[in-house]
Amino acid sequence: IQPKLKNNEMKNIFLVDDVLKSGRTIIYGMKEILTHNIESLKTIILVNRNHNKFPIGVDYVGLNLSTTINDHIEVVLEKEEIAYLI
Repeated sequence: IQPKLKNNEMKNIFLVDDVLKSGRTIIYGMKEILTHNIESLKTIILVNRNHNKFPIGVDYVGLNLSTTINDHIEVVLEKEEIAYLI
């Protein structure tokens, strides 16, 4: 994430992830965003699998799924927005 803003300032940030499994991807995104001067950070997860290894506070969730750690979720964003449990 390399925002091109004056004085390295961002206002309200929405960080979006397709599937939250361990939380590793969203933590890496937050780590970079928090190096900037921001007013607020909200997280949006399309599919939450509830297998977090990290303490992730999720502000908005599209779909909560009870899955096993071995299940695979595929999110397709084309003509129709679909989440598959494989």
